[in-house]
Amino acid sequence: MTFPLANRILRSALFAAMLAAFGLVAAPIPPAPEQILPADTLLVLSAPDTAKLRQSLQQFPTLRLWQDPLMKPFREKFLAGWNKELVTPLERELGFDASQWTNMFQGQATFALVPGEKDAPGKPPVGFVFLCGIEEQSQGFATNFYAWRRKGIDSGRVVREHKIRGVTFTVVQLATNEVPTVLRSFMPRKIEAQKPDEDEFIPAHLGPSQVFLGPAGGLFLVANSAAALETILTRMEGGKVPALAEQGAYKACHAARFLGAPVYGWLHSRNLLDALASRSSPSSSVSPSSAVEEVSVEKLLRAAGFGEVQTISFSLHHLAEGMAWELHVGLPEGSRPGIFSLLTGQPGEWGIPAFLPADAIKFQRWRVDAKQTLLVLGNILTAAAPTSINGLNAIVTTAQDAARLQDPAFDLTKTLTASLGDDLMVYQKVWRAGSTNAQEQAASVWLLGSSKPGELVASLKWLLLVLSESPQARDFLGSQILSVPMPPLHQLWGGEPPAGPPATLCFAASKGYVALSTSAPLLEEHLRNVELQGPAPRDASGFIEASKKVTGPGTRWFAFHQRAETLRSDLKMWQADPGSFQRDSANMSAITALLGLVSPESSIKDWMDVRLLPPVEQVVPYFHFTLQAASASPDGLTLRYFAPTPPRLKTASATGS
Repeated sequence: MTFPLANRILRSALFAAMLAAFGLVAAPIPPAPEQILPADTLLVLSAPDTAKLRQSLQQFPTLRLWQDPLMKPFREKFLAGWNKELVTPLERELGFDASQWTNMFQGQATFALVPGEKDAPGKPPVGFVFLCGIEEQSQGFATNFYAWRRKGIDSGRVVREHKIRGVTFTVVQLATNEVPTVLRSFMPRKIEAQKPDEDEFIPAHLGPSQVFLGPAGGLFLVANSAAALETILTRMEGGKVPALAEQGAYKACHAARFLGAPVYGWLHSRNLLDALASRSSPSSSVSPSSAVEEVSVEKLLRAAGFGEVQTISFSLHHLAEGMAWELHVGLPEGSRPGIFSLLTGQPGEWGIPAFLPADAIKFQRWRVDAKQTLLVLGNILTAAAPTSINGLNAIVTTAQDAARLQDPAFDLTKTLTASLGDDLMVYQKVWRAGSTNAQEQAASVWLLGSSKPGELVASLKWLLLVLSESPQARDFLGSQILSVPMPPLHQLWGGEPPAGPPATLCFAASKGYVALSTSAPLLEEHLRNVELQGPAPRDASGFIEASKKVTGPGTRWFAFHQRAETLRSDLKMWQADPGSFQRDSANMSAITALLGLVSPESSIKDWMDVRLLPPVEQVVPYFHFTLQAASASPDGLTLRYFAPTPPRLKTASATGS
């Protein structure tokens, strides 16, 4: 799955999302998506009742904050930028007025991927289908649709008409790079190594394609697969062709997670990878003009173990106590390769330790075998990017040679692996005392479990020596703290260095752990309080009950986030220094750069003026804490997320205000 193909699928999803955005109204319209989609459907994203989805969204605290009159100055400036720079130009390029289509869509909104047409080497390996409920007999819909069709004919975008089972579809031709200019400016783009105006290399199967659009049976259908439309129309007429609802893998997920969910998604991972691999061409997966070796997404996913995953599903539910989200990976016990062998985790205590500061705003704990983690990640990297592993091996070899100059008997690899444990924790607090920049305010403490923390510190010292310079040592309350300039990791992917002064990484042996942090005061506080047992976040009102929504037998990973306190800190920093809001997202992420992409030219954040936000104490009540946990069971892996309703909003709802 090369970047051009991913771009094509993303463009299809964006087009579907734009149509769905107009339709969050009215009542559900049958049939259900699983009753008419083909049995070999690869992916489904569905809101089966957009009216129900709208009701759920109205309960989101962030949406309630957005609608608060206090947000009017900020909201109006954002919407002015949204309409001027995105909506109006997009309407002009696509030839329609969004306001004329509002309230004409109803019922379900479903996007699906289906296998490409067989024996068609010039066609894409996967096709897409979008279904959206409409009032088919509505004069307004007919008027607007055929007016748009006439504009398409005049501009040359509409090619012809095509009938499938008696239904007339309008056929539009889309080229691979035919993304509206306004959208293109908001999307990541490829890094150009040679001439900026050089044409992008396009594999044969990514040439122009035809998209079918038309109303039928109370649905507006958009697809690039005539075969999929044939199946859908046959099922809508009562035909007996196999449907998605009859597929065993989908049926089990639907019964377990989708009933009553306003939004859900399902992916047949193995079949999707097979479909992509059937048409992929190694010789055409990389652009000749690329300066960065592009990573094959399909190859990376297989190396990580996704080729063995049968299904991935998720659902969102609005509960009386808050919002719950669940993701399930269908991978039976005993057949979990790659990264999934790590996600299974290790049995052990996963709860909040007694020494965690009461004012910690983020915490996560993962019971995972560190030695197995290094081995599995090395195997994935070797399979996906064989040349990259050579650089890591060179670092270890250089560190080993440097260590033996001082101690000929020292075996770095053996010492490192023998001292690694099966517990990883990280926590963050809003650090105020002595903090002078955002780096320190956002600093975390990482705790690597170890039965021999002193030996693990010695191994890290030699590895960091290769990447940076010799660590400086100092004594603190009987412990030795080592400090070293933060390695320039951004150079590995060609990104920009982090804003602000260079960070320093500090680390020291602790009780059963090695503690690391880029904030020396925060690390010292941890070493000072590691033996203490005081009030912890788990003692907060509602925390225990909320944690039961995400934890249970087989829990291996647990995390919480005090979002109200995080927002309080961020708002104070942004309002004191508005430029910090933009700098927070200015650096390119490592993953994006490794895929050969650069940041988009435009950003939605350009329309956000944090100076217009209400006072901090008027915003914070709309936020609370969130909890996440991952567990393993015989049939797969499950990630759960729960966001309790903030107490202030719960009280307001109860009183009707």
